[in-house]
Amino acid sequence: MVTRKSLVLLALLSVGVSAHALPSNGGFELNDWSDYATDPDFYKVYNAGDTGINDWTVGGKSVDLVVAPYAVHSGTFALDLVGTPGPGSIEQLVATGETDQLVKFWAFGTGGINNDLTVTFGNTSQAFTVNAGTWTEYSFVADTDMFQSATIGFYSASNNNSNGNLFLDDISVEAVPEPATMAALGLGLAAIGRKRRS
Repeated sequence: MVTRKSLVLLALLSVGVSAHALPSNGGFELNDWSDYATDPDFYKVYNAGDTGINDWTVGGKSVDLVVAPYAVHSGTFALDLVGTPGPGSIEQLVATGETDQLVKFWAFGTGGINNDLTVTFGNTSQAFTVNAGTWTEYSFVADTDMFQSATIGFYSASNNNSNGNLFLDDISVEAVPEPATMAALGLGLAAIGRKRRS
């Protein structure tokens, strides 16, 4: 006998539903800044090539890891992508599983050039002018379906050599279902609806 529960399970298995997954250390909580609670500056500089922010490669000139009273979206830490001084960038290699990916992150700038952010993932590049003075969530779909893995990167403006602030936090990446996957899910849900009415 086919039950409603077995139909739901069949529908989910047939579309290969994937769990939401952050790239490693998407909130910057894993790092080597052990004395942050007593640091009077409330930020720590990471120069290009430094490895102290776990799983991220620092590029440009520098980035800053910050704690309150600097802006943090969640947790204890956030990243200032401009650095001391900028420009700064971070990159990480992320598994994609040969499907397009939805990239989401929270950011805000402090005005002018400090609001200019470029994000790349695989062959996709997206420019943003982030809101000044308030955390806002941003997202875009990256075309990564030709790759098993691709590099995701966040870059402040290449000519921003100030000590300004472009804050970044809570980066996430998740698979975008293929159209065939969505159709299969729809068929599964329709079957559940028919079973329920009978």
